[in-house]
Amino acid sequence: AVVRFKKPSDVEKALEVSQDKLFFGCKISVAPHQSCDDDAESAKPYETDIDEYHPKATRTLFIGNLEKDVTQQQLRDKFKH
Repeated sequence: AVVRFKKPSDVEKALEVSQDKLFFGCKISVAPHQSCDDDAESAKPYETDIDEYHPKATRTLFIGNLEKDVTQQQLRDKFKH
């Protein structure tokens, strides 16, 4: 699954609280999403002082190892704050 957040700070929070957590009994893999169209500039190390509304600010996480029947609503509920 790919989860898109409104603010990059929400991505950081989700990364922190999701490590080694179970989702419907399965350990999930959570990492910043890297799309295929990323250029070399976006592959640079993350800078914490980047403007969260900058076009290159990441608001997307990849969630792996999910059951096939997990719904969008279940993901929304899990990652809402």
